[in-house]
Amino acid sequence: EGLSASDQVSLKVQSDTLGIDKSVTVKAFESAKVDLGELKEGSHRISVSGVSGSLSDKLIRKLDVLKSRLKVVKSVSVSLAGDTKPVGSPVSSTTLIFSDQSLGRYFPPLSNLAYTWGDRLDQRLARHLSQSVIKKFFDDSVSPETLDLTAFQTPDGGYALFPYSGADLELSAFVASLAKEKVDRIGLGNYFYKEFSNAKDPDTASMSLFGLAGLDEPVLLLIDNLSDEKGLTPLSRIYLGLAQAKIGDTEKARVSFRALVSEFSEKQDSFTFMKIGSDKDDYLLATSLTSALASVLGEPEADSLLAYTLGNSGKDILLVSPQMMAISDQIENTKPQPVSFSYTLNGKTISKKLEKGQIFKLELSPADLSGIGFSDIVGNVGLASTFVVPLDPKTALVDPSVGLGRSYSVRGALTNSFSSSDLVKISLPVTYAPISQDGCYQVSDLLPSGLRPITAIYSYGINPTDTWYPYEINGQKVSFCVGNENRVKTINYYARVVSAGDFKAESAIIQSLVSPSVFNLSPSGPVSIK
Repeated sequence: EGLSASDQVSLKVQSDTLGIDKSVTVKAFESAKVDLGELKEGSHRISVSGVSGSLSDKLIRKLDVLKSRLKVVKSVSVSLAGDTKPVGSPVSSTTLIFSDQSLGRYFPPLSNLAYTWGDRLDQRLARHLSQSVIKKFFDDSVSPETLDLTAFQTPDGGYALFPYSGADLELSAFVASLAKEKVDRIGLGNYFYKEFSNAKDPDTASMSLFGLAGLDEPVLLLIDNLSDEKGLTPLSRIYLGLAQAKIGDTEKARVSFRALVSEFSEKQDSFTFMKIGSDKDDYLLATSLTSALASVLGEPEADSLLAYTLGNSGKDILLVSPQMMAISDQIENTKPQPVSFSYTLNGKTISKKLEKGQIFKLELSPADLSGIGFSDIVGNVGLASTFVVPLDPKTALVDPSVGLGRSYSVRGALTNSFSSSDLVKISLPVTYAPISQDGCYQVSDLLPSGLRPITAIYSYGINPTDTWYPYEINGQKVSFCVGNENRVKTINYYARVVSAGDFKAESAIIQSLVSPSVFNLSPSGPVSIK
């Protein structure tokens, strides 16, 4: 004979590891709350037994108590060797990314420059030079675009962005450095000497000397004299470093570069940028010029400085000239060689060849990660390991260049207390500083255990116009991708109530997928469901 609605049921909740032994009596088919108290971190077993007359039953559940469900992406890069043991996660998958770190790594940015649209002189020059480099090193079937500088030279000898516009000193200096065999050297040299003589600020003077050094003019003494002046700006110091490097005084140029990097550089994963100026355009300009200087000198920061300029876009500036100079000089300092390697996994050996900047990805379980081996390595192969690690909000080194908030509302009213019939709107306002990293940011929210995300919003009569759809739902984790093209955005999505209780809503996280060290957290807080 089964239970009837009037029967009393004695329930007992027990757990040895949590020190729980509680009893409660309820009517059949009704629910009861049992306070489990403060839960200890670790794995536990909880038993719930019920007795009513001669009837009895018992349910055992495993309970994992975590310090936090918060996790963050971590990336570690090394050069592949035969004894390399990739780092990764001991509990979840790790992605290994193998890349061509020889000459081929320049093919993708060269291809982008080769198809730069626009009729500005710097764009035309970048197209011609990048296509010429591609023809020489990668594809001899390419026919470089014809470059005629005549229409862009002004009566005073300088070069202009467009025909019949005024001369641009910075552009003229890069034209001298990148294409001196194609210019009117006498006219351009006279223009630089005149600009230097009339200079009222160190930036103009140093830019003029950079141009003259690019033409192989004997200006070493002028460069030394200006370098000794007080009150030089960071930009003038970079241009003087370029002038020193171009004229052959690499020892002083290296001293200048090291001082600039020590004072102004900031490392961010695979990027290095120069914190010079007041906005992102200023940072990009300074970084692109410093990358050109590092490339001439063959400094180890050359790649990471260039990578920052390639991975970010300016608002009102184009960087194709310093980028082209940096790539050209790095290619001069790189020995062409094939790039290949073999890896052994589960007793099977597979060979891979990387060409023209190709990459190869492997996603491995913890067991496979510990067992993978490498051999037959030819050339310079880069290896990046990407995996997730636990994050402690109290010690997290957040980046203020991005921000994330969170609020809950029901029928338009902000609240953290819900009832069993509520549809809960979760709002995640995202903010970016003007200097924030470009690209996709992953925004992940960890719903409290009493809520479940919903995506079929039409069936609930919800207006979809301000609702975002996650690209992934993994248990209680709801993830979105948002770019920083618009500086203020709010992600809205919905959840339904599935169980009552008092919960802690852990912080939501925003993290750059381009530069994983750039992340921030929303505030955490309590959520109550009646």
